[in-house]
Amino acid sequence: MGAAGAKAGAAMAGAGAALGGAMANIAGGPAKISHEGPGFPFKDLIMGGLGVVKSNLIPSVLVNVGMILGSIVGGVAGLLLGLGVPGAGIVAMIGGLLALLGSLAGLVFAPNYVRGVMEYQASGTNLSIGTLLKFDKVVRHLICLIIGGIGGIPLGLMAFAFYIMLENDEVGPGDALKAALAYAKRNIVPMILLMVVLGVVMVIPMVIGGVLGVIPKVGGLLSGLVTAAVFAVIAPSIGVAHYLAYDLKRAEIKAVAAEDGIQI
Repeated sequence: MGAAGAKAGAAMAGAGAALGGAMANIAGGPAKISHEGPGFPFKDLIMGGLGVVKSNLIPSVLVNVGMILGSIVGGVAGLLLGLGVPGAGIVAMIGGLLALLGSLAGLVFAPNYVRGVMEYQASGTNLSIGTLLKFDKVVRHLICLIIGGIGGIPLGLMAFAFYIMLENDEVGPGDALKAALAYAKRNIVPMILLMVVLGVVMVIPMVIGGVLGVIPKVGGLLSGLVTAAVFAVIAPSIGVAHYLAYDLKRAEIKAVAAEDGIQI
């Protein structure tokens, strides 16, 4: 177990150093993105998302804290299983429970986080832990999540409905979905490409984690660490990038909605 433990420790240190080095080269601060014409500047959106997360790292990580801890604990369970140490099943159950609790907490954290990002983009006010712990609009936020989920089912074409509702408490679910659909119908290819590109960025590190998972003994731990890093940095960055895409096209969305008689 000593040799395997040393390899796992070295892998953890190497992964941490690589992630830290990558983030150090990314410019922080509110994203400044300009783009004229149809489509989205995918690189600028992704780099902007990473920059926002870098500048608000602690709350960004805490959004998915349950999934992060669950992945790490699950990785430890994989290591124990690979080494033949008893108790791997119990550790895996603990990891699953943490992930479940984290998902439930995310129902509160995620909308608050996006609202915080909206404020950060508008005024430069950094997010804090308190940003995530606001409960004054829980019901409204849950409705926003449901509408965003419904809007995201058809290839993410109407996913912007989430932001439309979140930034304007006067807009109802029906108008938010109709406005998002009105924009998507006029921009169907860019909207599909947006979801594909952001999805690929999310999937690539997960695939790498899956490949690492086949390494004897330490593979489970490495896979868990990669998954944790995805939830800690990549997932919130992609979420912010998606919001930045909406922010970039907000005026167009409102103009299209007005053309179709939809009040947002």
